[in-house]
Amino acid sequence: MRIAESLIFVTSAAGAALCELLSQAAPPPVSAFPNIDFGNLTATGILGWYAWHTAARTIPGLVKDFREEAREQREAFKEEMRIEREGHRTEVLDLRRALFMAGDGARPQE
Repeated sequence: MRIAESLIFVTSAAGAALCELLSQAAPPPVSAFPNIDFGNLTATGILGWYAWHTAARTIPGLVKDFREEAREQREAFKEEMRIEREGHRTEVLDLRRALFMAGDGARPQE
């Protein structure tokens, strides 16, 4: 796709340069071309291409990369929290057993 984009850009730039050359080559009274500033049109074309490329290629790529990175971080966080929960449950169960063995009389719930 990058080759096609480059070809479109080169073709439009060459077309603008050719139109400018033809408008300058024609004698003033018989000029078939209106007096248009093709430099501004070329700059506008480049700006339009840049806006399209940013909206169609760059921003979606950034969003995709961000989502992948955030997903990896979420998975790591979930795993860490699972380990913390298991450790906490083990500690609570050990405390309940210790209280039961100390003569509290309440049976520990597992």
